[in-house]
Amino acid sequence: MGTLGKKALVVLLFGVCFFLSEKAPAADLLYPAISSFNVSGSPRICTTSDGDLIVATAAVGKSGASDILIVRLDPFDATVLASLTVGGNGNEQVCGVSLDNKGRIVLAGTTTSASFPAPVPGSSPGTARAFVCLVDQGLKGVEAAALPIAGEAAALAVGTDGSVYLGGSAVAAGIPGGENGFVVRLDGDSLAVRDSIFIGGSGPDRIKALAVNSRGEVIAAGDTASREDFPLSENAWQPQINVDGESGFVALLDRKLSRIIAATAVNASRADEVFAVNIGRNDSAVIAGATASPDFPSTRGDRHHGGRDAFVIELSRDLTRLVGARVFGGKGDDAGRALVSEAGTFIVMAMETDSPVIEGLKVPLVNSGRDIDIFFLGPSLKLLRPASAGTKGTDHSPALALGEGNRVIVAGMTEHSGKATVFLSEHDMY
Repeated sequence: MGTLGKKALVVLLFGVCFFLSEKAPAADLLYPAISSFNVSGSPRICTTSDGDLIVATAAVGKSGASDILIVRLDPFDATVLASLTVGGNGNEQVCGVSLDNKGRIVLAGTTTSASFPAPVPGSSPGTARAFVCLVDQGLKGVEAAALPIAGEAAALAVGTDGSVYLGGSAVAAGIPGGENGFVVRLDGDSLAVRDSIFIGGSGPDRIKALAVNSRGEVIAAGDTASREDFPLSENAWQPQINVDGESGFVALLDRKLSRIIAATAVNASRADEVFAVNIGRNDSAVIAGATASPDFPSTRGDRHHGGRDAFVIELSRDLTRLVGARVFGGKGDDAGRALVSEAGTFIVMAMETDSPVIEGLKVPLVNSGRDIDIFFLGPSLKLLRPASAGTKGTDHSPALALGEGNRVIVAGMTEHSGKATVFLSEHDMY
């Protein structure tokens, strides 16, 4: 991927203004600012096989409803190569964007439209449904779409065989506990539902992140309030939930979602949440989230800094053993929101923070208001270096992707003068 440089570039396409700038020598910044839309949801990003960048985000148009805006950008000079708006007569939010094994764009999220992207039999406006779409890389249109379940989608993953996995939370008849986490497997071409599973107990349960390992197994992560009856494994790293409030969890599922192979809690003495999952070395499960627990584990001697801290944990593939654990933060509210892995060896975690100073580092990170920081981690989660990844505005909701030339791309929402836009920044992996 080429360096973005210090020049400015403005391109207008369908009312969308993209401009390129640079914040600091540490990171080239690319700001897609939406001029005729207000961004209303977290951005999601991925890269194509030829290195182009796909950005998907929810944006509010003149009608007042939010649609999904998808843009393909040249990573060298931020030229807009194509764009597409996907939506119906309600509101849409995006939870994930990826490429399948045929190079098509897979888009997932939640819609309240009864006509997304065509009339849905039996659906009424205002009913939230999880959706998946297949879009050609040229962004000429939607090739296939499915609304497999009434509920809210929060996670997307694509298997090497082309299977599409969608995760989130839903209330289903005959399933105890009200809101339960779900994972659905769809055919990669027709998007027909092939398999599904509900995960949870008597309290609210939510799937927030999905990943697929080299064996085709699915790792589902999220949080649960089902202290007494969440289906944890007896030999798990953490076989019990310690708190009455929210606890994080990770579950290992077989490819066809027929069973839970293993499940572990991720918790200490207070509320803990999991927001992201990725695959590490030897198919280990790497997760990120937020903890309010002063006794949250760390294999590197990290201490709790007050409020909520961000964490990164690496677990063995079978979820029985802790490989590494890190805690990062300051005096404010910090949360690990996104992960990306390079060859399973190097991990990058994006943290959303309102801490003025990130403590416990050789050189503390200094932030201005709400910000996004990233942490480059090596084997056993050794900290290689931290970096600031945001703008001078109020930044939150980060997403990560790997680009060409060992580059890490960070996306997020930024607010200036009451208007929400999307920013992108590039950073060297090494």
